[in-house]
Amino acid sequence: MDYANYTDYVENFELENIVNLPIMRRMIKRIVFTTFIFSTLFALSDNAFSVTYALHAFEDYGSTRMKKMELIGVVTSKGHEVAAKSRRKVLDYDTREMILSAQLYEHSGVRIGDEVFVIQKDPDHTRYKNGLIVGRGVIVSVFQTEFQGWMLKASGNLSMVKKGHFIARLDFGTQRALAMEYSSKGDRYFSLKDYSKAYYWYKQSLDLDSNRPESYIKLSKLMHVQGMDRKAFVYIKQAWDLNSKIVDPNAYLELPGLYIPAIMQDVERKISGGEIQGEVNSYRLRKYLKMLNEVRKYKKQIVWIKSYLSVPVLRMLEQKGIPHPEFQYQYGALLENIYHILNGNQKVKYSYTTVLEWLSREERAILLTELVLPYRKVPYEDPRKSWDDAYFKTAMYHFELAHELNSLDTRSAYKIVLLAEEKVEARVPQKELEMYVEYIHHYSREYLRVPDEMERVLRIRQIAKRRSQS
Repeated sequence: MDYANYTDYVENFELENIVNLPIMRRMIKRIVFTTFIFSTLFALSDNAFSVTYALHAFEDYGSTRMKKMELIGVVTSKGHEVAAKSRRKVLDYDTREMILSAQLYEHSGVRIGDEVFVIQKDPDHTRYKNGLIVGRGVIVSVFQTEFQGWMLKASGNLSMVKKGHFIARLDFGTQRALAMEYSSKGDRYFSLKDYSKAYYWYKQSLDLDSNRPESYIKLSKLMHVQGMDRKAFVYIKQAWDLNSKIVDPNAYLELPGLYIPAIMQDVERKISGGEIQGEVNSYRLRKYLKMLNEVRKYKKQIVWIKSYLSVPVLRMLEQKGIPHPEFQYQYGALLENIYHILNGNQKVKYSYTTVLEWLSREERAILLTELVLPYRKVPYEDPRKSWDDAYFKTAMYHFELAHELNSLDTRSAYKIVLLAEEKVEARVPQKELEMYVEYIHHYSREYLRVPDEMERVLRIRQIAKRRSQS
């Protein structure tokens, strides 16, 4: 607020109810001053507790070998993993995994899967830089609480750890910050379609932080827009393998929508290239089930980023699933491919025995696991009753969600019309027939609202016209 202009405005403002203008000006001065103080405090509050301390860590008291680290938090509690499957004791020691909780001074750059060290030292971090390493662990979660702020949980060798010990990491915070800066430079050149410079800066980012999945995602997208799908697949696979280290919640929500089509394209590339011998649908089904299982695990891990998400996004996550239209569309496409294999691609329907013979015991369990549809009144489909029907309905569900999230993307409406037409052609019972005809009427209108390829437009128009006459 410009204080000078604001007081001039009040002085020149004629209002009958203002009896004592000097008093009004003093009140305004106080309000402006108070606002300034509070805005300054709030601006500083984010940085007040975002601090790390330089540390020289030693393995034991007699060692002269020192590791340069940065202190990032303090241990608040320690205990055994309650959910551990085994309580087996060895020489009267409880061998369950040990877990510590720690309050963080600084959470930026702290990633799940990072190694942290537990340090015993004097609490005056400014005067005393030396500390003794008494334990080490791997971060299993990073989260935000209302009263203690950002915290982490870590598991590992923590038998000597006590409340009040400190948490440290190797001193690569500056390196990671620079890696993020280089990645942002790459984004700028990518948006300008200067792909060579974008590639240079993304690679520079990875040189500084080779475990940064966000950079692999960006490189994959960069390769894809240039038609280099094999390289794009390599990068997206590396990002997926490092998905537990994702810090950016947007990247976490985006990744599966990029990974699923990359896997499906790789499967078809190997089949068309003659790399796969024997029954190709067996190969397809096993690969798609593996992908399905990976995505299920990924969706469960999304609790890792809940602290970073807004309330509407969290509500969407709880009620419908990952609020990303590309993920919903690609997940629907994965389920549709599984359905078509189980249904014989409308050519030959495989028997239950044949399908089960293709699969290992673990793969059968994946195939027959309930399919969750949280948006519906009945929030699941059971493949044990009719697996092709369960996968069909779940595919439709995710295509509908994708269309709801982005109605201008015509791919989902197109898929829904074609799948509904399949069911109508299969002469399903009358009640289902009416439902699928209604699907065709609604989603053909939705599809035709947005311009698309003429061949696809003509196909949808023919289907809609045929079903309106029947």
